[in-house]
Amino acid sequence: MLVIEALTGGYESSEVFRNVNLEVPDGAFVSLIGPNGAGKTTLLKTIVGLLRSRRGRVVFDGADITNLPPEQVIVRGLTLVPEGRKIFYDLTVRENILVGAYLRKDTAGIKQDLERMTSLFPVLGQRLAQLGGTLSGGEQGMLALARALMSRPKMLMLDEPSLGLGPIIVDQVMNTLKEINQRGTTIFLVEQNAEIALQASDRVYVLDAGEVAASGTPDELLGNAALRSAYLGTGLSNGSNN
Repeated sequence: MLVIEALTGGYESSEVFRNVNLEVPDGAFVSLIGPNGAGKTTLLKTIVGLLRSRRGRVVFDGADITNLPPEQVIVRGLTLVPEGRKIFYDLTVRENILVGAYLRKDTAGIKQDLERMTSLFPVLGQRLAQLGGTLSGGEQGMLALARALMSRPKMLMLDEPSLGLGPIIVDQVMNTLKEINQRGTTIFLVEQNAEIALQASDRVYVLDAGEVAASGTPDELLGNAALRSAYLGTGLSNGSNN
């Protein structure tokens, strides 16, 4: 579904990541973990066209999308839920959700998907007329996810969805992501919380100082004592996957 080939990028004044190679198979749940400042968010922004790459390629669903404008990336079926959720505080929950369908023209389909979102996230269905800014952090996370799903993505990328949320809400969000994945949407999750990423993922990549330092199944990473100590925490043990 997604193939990154020797991708290098950053900002005008600095190169943040370099020669990144990774793959996200169709239907998979893949995570990218690593410390703060490793370049994870910058990589996501480059994949979806918010930042231009310096070298390398981004191939999505068989097509080269390197440096395409974000709206063209979305139309092709790749959607990003950004770090910090970034909902519209002064719009209602209903309006926030419908923003995700702004490139669609199928009115009946949009209505059906809005109903599907209120079924998937019942708390949002109870608050459709409420302003987004009045929701709790966990509810805003659900709203950002519902908004992204309204574009009917083939693949959903998420940047630190657990940020600022309590453990119970994090579990709810991760269970929802697993359900979405089981229904056929490919997931690429960027997380600093290695434990929840390992529990959900088929495969995990580790980004450190702008480069891929390791990759493998959760069991493979946990089975490497040096990697576990450096990136995953010594308290984690084998058997965390799924």
